[in-house]
Amino acid sequence: MRKPFYVESRDTWMVWLNGRQEKLGKGISEEEAFERYRELKSFRGKLRPNTLVAVVFDKFLDDLEVNNPKTTYDWYGHFLSSFAKRHRTLTVSEICPNDLTEWANKDFKDDSPSTRHGAIRAVQRPFNWAVEQGLIPHSPIARVKKPTPNRREKIIPPKLWDEIMEKEKSIPWRDFLVFMRETGCRVQEIRILEASHFDEAHRRFILPTSSSKGKKTQRVIYTTDAALEIARRRIEEFPEGPIFRNARNKPLTRNAIRCRFARYGKGLCATLLRHTFVTEGLIAGVDSVSMAVLVGHSDPSMVAKQYQHLAQNPAYMEALAKKVRQ
Repeated sequence: MRKPFYVESRDTWMVWLNGRQEKLGKGISEEEAFERYRELKSFRGKLRPNTLVAVVFDKFLDDLEVNNPKTTYDWYGHFLSSFAKRHRTLTVSEICPNDLTEWANKDFKDDSPSTRHGAIRAVQRPFNWAVEQGLIPHSPIARVKKPTPNRREKIIPPKLWDEIMEKEKSIPWRDFLVFMRETGCRVQEIRILEASHFDEAHRRFILPTSSSKGKKTQRVIYTTDAALEIARRRIEEFPEGPIFRNARNKPLTRNAIRCRFARYGKGLCATLLRHTFVTEGLIAGVDSVSMAVLVGHSDPSMVAKQYQHLAQNPAYMEALAKKVRQ
């Protein structure tokens, strides 16, 4: 293998590999080019530099399909197919951070910064995975400046809750709303709850590790009196399969839930019920460690990091400020 050389007309560093010219990268410095050259000399069993980016995506998705939930596969697939469609001929050695930035800004310009942040992260992951698998020596897009994702600071205050419940006439959907607000469970958790998960003795649901977020520990969902009444009634109606279904007795889908909340008002989503549960619990005096256990966070600090909704309750914050000097 010869040393790298620079092609000024293409702003690209090249190298001869196995009798062919291969690209080391476009718009990189001489130091970076020689670093990649040294990696190529010492690296074995990797993909060729002229391998299409789409090939890396396919290998990553094949692994994802076997080892991850379908929802994860679909999430990555949505963004990766969009990027591959725009950059059909882009190779591993050609891709650069600007390709991600321009793509996210054009294809998702009408979406939120959170969506563009997720889009860029989705494309970065296959390359990180390829490095872990020994397919490529480094990720050419490991460092990309991403938009700052929006934080969902909203909660559903009592007045809005009453308005939603007044609009919603369907019993199955009312059960869904009340159960989420009473337990603070995740959307993906309520969708898969079954009679077999119910622990009647302790009035709770126990999801196995394989169905829990992170797949490290069992997820326990505790019920209030209102949630317990709903659970028992729906278990009796659906002793097999998911207990939360629509009026046609079909299991709830993510898209159905999203569309249902669009009826209630702009910017509303089911996750806000979980945020409301946490906020109301903290105001009621539940400590952050206990709250983290109730909502299934393995790290108690997540409550402080992710749930900043107390700032939206000036009366509560004023009372706390006065309490400091009591």
